[in-house]
Amino acid sequence: MTLKRAIIDFRFIKDLGFIIIFTLVMSRQSLGNIHYNDEGRDWTGICSTGKSQSPIDIPIKWATESDNLLFLKTSSTLDVMVSQKQMSNLTLKDNIYTYYYAFTGGYLAFWDESNNLDTYQLLQFHVHAPSEHTFNGKHYDVEIHFVHQNTNNNKLVAFGLFFDSRTGGDKENEFITALGVGKSNNTALSEIPALNLLKNLNFKEIFHYEGSLTTPPCSEVVSWILIHDVQPISSAQVKDFNNKWMNNKTFAGGKGNNREVQQLNQRFIYKKDTASMQDQAIIIDGVCFIMLLLFAIYLS
Repeated sequence: MTLKRAIIDFRFIKDLGFIIIFTLVMSRQSLGNIHYNDEGRDWTGICSTGKSQSPIDIPIKWATESDNLLFLKTSSTLDVMVSQKQMSNLTLKDNIYTYYYAFTGGYLAFWDESNNLDTYQLLQFHVHAPSEHTFNGKHYDVEIHFVHQNTNNNKLVAFGLFFDSRTGGDKENEFITALGVGKSNNTALSEIPALNLLKNLNFKEIFHYEGSLTTPPCSEVVSWILIHDVQPISSAQVKDFNNKWMNNKTFAGGKGNNREVQQLNQRFIYKKDTASMQDQAIIIDGVCFIMLLLFAIYLS
């Protein structure tokens, strides 16, 4: 058992059964009065005055022309691990502007850029199409936010996953199928295969920044963790989401349920430093080679 795994197991056991309902998020998510006619530009309060708003554009290539590249840093300590129970007996909530699923049977451990560890419990997950966050200015077909709450306070972590028929592959995704897209509100769902989704994720390309809820009241209380391992989704599944929002003229005049990207305002974006891990492996291989070479010379 690794040290990180031992710490996670201890924290999860210690906090098992500890459930706090983040009333503000849950109540806002249950309402259907958010509109996307102007992609959020006309939202008031902190949504218009805040300096740490979400979503943002993530620069994934060093050659990109994005101004956000100036604030991209690598971190050798940044990491995330997810512990997830099998999702069963869920209810589809269709509140007009998103599909929403309440589920508290999941935990997340997060090491930040300062190597601080915190654990979070899953509260709910919901869908945006097209994606809210962009990568080098590009939207993906679908973005799903898994909203977690710190087990010791009200701090939130939003764990973002992306699906795209071009980048990830044009094939049916069993996780998306199980969400019940197109079914009526309060439809009972037997099982959602989240475990299969998570175990196939590549956690090498992790991005983290401090931001906000992407819907009113846009509270700046969210640590964002974005996994840039784009998952497959079929064109037919994308069409189902688009028929609900982006291609539905009665929803927001033909716009999706995504807020436009926000200014970074000199916040830092942290990226998991996989290069340092590769360097360590190269050094170890090199040392082993030298030792074998010296041993061969000694025997000769």
